[in-house]
Amino acid sequence: MDVVFTDLDGTLLEHSTYSFAEAQPALDLLKNRGIPLVICTSKTRSEVELWRGLLGNEHPFIVENGGAVFVPANYFDFAVPSAVPHDRYLMLQLGTPYADLVESLRGAAEESRCRVRGFSQMSVAEVSEHCQMSLEHAALAKAREFDEPFVLLEEEKASDLFAAIERRGRRWTRGGRFYHILGDNDKAVAVRLLLGLYRAAGRHVRSAGL
Repeated sequence: MDVVFTDLDGTLLEHSTYSFAEAQPALDLLKNRGIPLVICTSKTRSEVELWRGLLGNEHPFIVENGGAVFVPANYFDFAVPSAVPHDRYLMLQLGTPYADLVESLRGAAEESRCRVRGFSQMSVAEVSEHCQMSLEHAALAKAREFDEPFVLLEEEKASDLFAAIERRGRRWTRGGRFYHILGDNDKAVAVRLLLGLYRAAGRHVRSAGL
């Protein structure tokens, strides 16, 4: 079988308008051929659920830079190892709890004397302005579980901040609009885990990543 993994911002969704209109022919082709489209993004579960609804997508998905894999209940006909029930899904948690990341970022910023502003400090209106999205979408974006996006207010101290983050056993990455602090997880680890589940279903798998 074939499986396609796609990011959202700047990939499936146009960066400034969040439209997927230009991708619609490809989406229709995947659906007609029964090829799973797996969303793999820095967005939250709440955000991905919204986009899955708009896309008519019923496949597993990966959130918050590999923080967790969500598999719809009964998607596979076998028990998924290490998964825990979570609403309508089985969740495979790979990331560090959000509160721990927020505290790590606060400590790293204090140590490096580099001012930052994370999502936890921003209002819904502020997230809406930064992301150029509606207040409704911004509220979903703030529902973080495994990843804290932040903006650097003193770029010249970036290297000191990143070193302080790493000393705390955390990782950082840069997305389209924000930096992110996260635990020992990334999208590649989550993709490999999910591919293993598809293979465990007894199928030879070819995958493509966008």
